[in-house]
Amino acid sequence: MSQPKEIRDVLQRVLPGLKPPRGRAVERLQTAWREVTKGKTAGQSRVKQLKQGVLIVEVDSAPMMHHISERDKEGLLEELRGKVEGVYIKEIRTRLARE
Repeated sequence: MSQPKEIRDVLQRVLPGLKPPRGRAVERLQTAWREVTKGKTAGQSRVKQLKQGVLIVEVDSAPMMHHISERDKEGLLEELRGKVEGVYIKEIRTRLARE
């Protein structure tokens, strides 16, 4: 039987995922996105928001949306998680930028 865990230890692990990113978190995500994607992809996509663990990335064109979708999203997700601590990301979704 495992030892009981203190509630403060559990809350410290869970709460960062429940709180929306505040202050500079979205900026840190945007910087990490540019580092992870590089080149043309970084220039034609940008982090718009993170809501309930879903990272919304806005892209300039349908071909770029397809390019990001075809790329290993799980790999991108893991790289982002490694670069931005304290921010819970469960999924990446892309959407076309509005003109």
